[in-house]
Amino acid sequence: MDLFGNDDSFKIQKIKADSKAAKRELKQTFRQLNRDENCLNALKDGIPNENEVQSFVSRGLSDAGSFLYAISEIEGVIDELIIATWTISKVNVRKLLEYIDNGKIKNLTFLINDGLLKTNSTKPIYAFLCLEFDKRKDKIKFAVANSHAKIQLYKISNKYLTISGSGNWSENPRIENYILIGGKTQFEFNKQWISELM
Repeated sequence: MDLFGNDDSFKIQKIKADSKAAKRELKQTFRQLNRDENCLNALKDGIPNENEVQSFVSRGLSDAGSFLYAISEIEGVIDELIIATWTISKVNVRKLLEYIDNGKIKNLTFLINDGLLKTNSTKPIYAFLCLEFDKRKDKIKFAVANSHAKIQLYKISNKYLTISGSGNWSENPRIENYILIGGKTQFEFNKQWISELM
């Protein structure tokens, strides 16, 4: 190899490696868009009103992060989003960042499981999350804890929604169940214990 960087075979190899990664990422993004649309279709009648409850079962066709897309499409700007999850995909981290940067989420509180730090496959996601969340400290608070909780809390104008279920913010082919609860009582209860960990 030429020490001055004139080795064209190295450049071609690097471009091929980059294009494989780009194709893989594009494929993941396309799959996530399909999963998001599936969730939107499932919630076509809207989110629960005060003291209403809806049950939702995903047969591997959407994930916990898909609710963000669907709710934003249905309700508009999210004033406050609070999330506790065991794990998250890089695609969903990017989605949260995009929604923050575009003003679709005004404030985000994020609690992640400390297990993300212990697995080689998730350490890069955790590093990316920390780096990007730190850049947006005025809009994002986050903490790490020994937590297996999977919950999402939405405040949209004068509406409140709690989503509790088995699914993480990662692409998941398994059956997952969710309970959607409208109203401020559940929102405030869960906001309190998550806020104590911040």
